[in-house]
Amino acid sequence: MPRSAYRSARQGLSLASDWNAAAGLIALAPHRLQRDVLIVLDDFHALAAPSLTESMIRWIDSLPPRAHLAILTRVVPDLPLARWRAQGRLAELGPDDLCFTVPELRALLVDLNGLPLSDSSLHVVAAKTEGWPVGIVLALHAARAKGAAAASQVLRSLTGSTREIYEYLALEAFARQPSETQQFMMATAAVTRFSIPLAGALLGTTAGRTREILDHLERSHLFIVPLDRERRWYRYHHLFQEFLQRTAAEREPDRMREVHRTAAAWWEREGEAVEALSHLVEAGQCEHAAVLLERVGLDMVAKGHLEPSAAEDAVRIARSSHDDWIYLGCVRYKANFLEAVGRFREAEILFEEMLGLTRRRAWWHEHAHFRVELAGALLSVGRTDEAELHLAEARLPQPGIPCRVLHADLALAAGRSAVRREGGRVRGNPAERAPR
Repeated sequence: MPRSAYRSARQGLSLASDWNAAAGLIALAPHRLQRDVLIVLDDFHALAAPSLTESMIRWIDSLPPRAHLAILTRVVPDLPLARWRAQGRLAELGPDDLCFTVPELRALLVDLNGLPLSDSSLHVVAAKTEGWPVGIVLALHAARAKGAAAASQVLRSLTGSTREIYEYLALEAFARQPSETQQFMMATAAVTRFSIPLAGALLGTTAGRTREILDHLERSHLFIVPLDRERRWYRYHHLFQEFLQRTAAEREPDRMREVHRTAAAWWEREGEAVEALSHLVEAGQCEHAAVLLERVGLDMVAKGHLEPSAAEDAVRIARSSHDDWIYLGCVRYKANFLEAVGRFREAEILFEEMLGLTRRRAWWHEHAHFRVELAGALLSVGRTDEAELHLAEARLPQPGIPCRVLHADLALAAGRSAVRREGGRVRGNPAERAPR
């Protein structure tokens, strides 16, 4: 073998000027090993020619025990992995194995790079990046660019539109795909989750073709996440979905409105009103959304099927529908959500608004319920005197309202108030001992 080829191969097979000679070196060298050696083949996905793949399989099968091979690839290689796995010759590390945990994030961002991040900030970074190593490194670059003092805010506001992440995804993931796959990704990124039937409805593709595209996305590790073992439902990595949504909105806004209309119709047929509502809002079909709310809105609120973002949409739609009853139910859900997450002042404002509406409409039954709910929010922040005033107002129409729920809620709130007052006296609450 020419010495020049040997030197070239040693410097890096990707730089070899005589590939045939370098290939001969690869084939012969392992059989002369006196000790264990690790051979690393990076960017294996670039080896696309079937004839080269067949030769590679024969070479791998002929490797002696002292030769260990590491294949680094973005795409699941067209190799007999199942056979090697069954023979116990294969160890696999996939995207899930490479994800950073919170302790590893702390070691990288805080210990190694000195960013002043709290545990809360680290958990936010973990949730946004889903442990994606490249995303974390890009986020680190974005934080460094703004300075250590602003690092926490930069990382908390991380999205798929953050410049460093957007440029990487645009060049390394999206631009490399054929047009049909790009169209598929932009359309299916419009929904929170998708199946083969839903993707087919959005794109007009057959089930067979949709499955082929999904298989390609999975083999290519294109930020797609199966949501069940049967691989019926999928979603995208959060940052990649945000990137795709921005790309679609910039490139094809009219088409995306049609995608949202199609998604709304599909979800409505499936009985998923919450999903349908969000797409109707995105498609600008507020009248249709109002009709849907009038039909199912109260039942949705009663069953707690509205998410916070959907509650915001519902309030906006209800205002446009001019239906006070629907508006009341949607705002009530939002107020209850705010109270549940400790945002009592915001909840109080909404309860006061609903008290005004029910008073104007003479809906005294609902008015009494909202008095009790507002009292509960006030009790949570220690405003016992104000809470008891609302409870007293709620008791006035009680004899004429045969509602066991209202009576039970009144009794429960009164008990909470009594416990809070008694607790204040036992602890010597300064607010309740102050001279009047």
